Amino acid sequence: NAEVHKIEYEGILGADRVFAVSKNTRQVILDKYKIAPEKVEVVYNAIEPKALANPEDYDDQTYEYLEYLKSQGHTVIMTLTRFTVQKGLTYLMEAVARAAKNNPKIALLLVGDGEQRNELIEMAASYGIADKIFFTGFLRGKKWRDAYGVADVFVMSSVNEPFGLTALEAAHFGNALIISNQSGVGEVLQNILRYDFWDTHKLASQILAVSTSPALLRDLQKGVRREYARISWGDIAEQIMAEYLTLQKAKHD
Repeated sequence: NAEVHKIEYEGILGADRVFAVSKNTRQVILDKYKIAPEKVEVVYNAIEPKALANPEDYDDQTYEYLEYLKSQGHTVIMTLTRFTVQKGLTYLMEAVARAAKNNPKIALLLVGDGEQRNELIEMAASYGIADKIFFTGFLRGKKWRDAYGVADVFVMSSVNEPFGLTALEAAHFGNALIISNQSGVGEVLQNILRYDFWDTHKLASQILAVSTSPALLRDLQKGVRREYARISWGDIAEQIMAEYLTLQKAKHD
């Protein structure tokens, strides 16, 4: 969009400092707007666990059928996002179909809505996995909390995601994480599986691995649960304030 590009460029050009929420986003800014690299700093997003619902409040009656499937050995994969091309959901659907050929005990919970909804429904039917795909629509409150709570694994399949706070939310609720290399949140986490958004074979193999190895699933869940909250909004505020004071000092010197 030429008009959006013009507005963004004018804002970036006029700023004393530009904060990018990931290294990936910083590189996009440098590539698209050709400004001095020293002008762009990476300042990650963060999460405040106390501001989120308590995982212990999970109500297993909200998604009773999925809980039944889990009792029968199913692994619940989920994502929470807008159903748009940027989010890479068609690749996720293809990967789930591939994984399900080797392990039929996989369920995919799609939380959200958007212009690709009907396309995704048609894809599930064409791949023969409609019985494994569950659409919730847009959620908030209790059902939002319990969607994370019922899931075992959260996948962020984005083609380009500046950061991706939903991954940190998923870690808060005890999910293992599979994150595309094109998602900024992967830069601040170690105990996750990574893949390129277009590589449906690798994503399928990762989904298959976590759904057939309880030990791997537990290790990923525990590992990311320990590290997800190590960056707080307080730390981010201090980083921004330090940069602001440096700029102020330079202007007055």
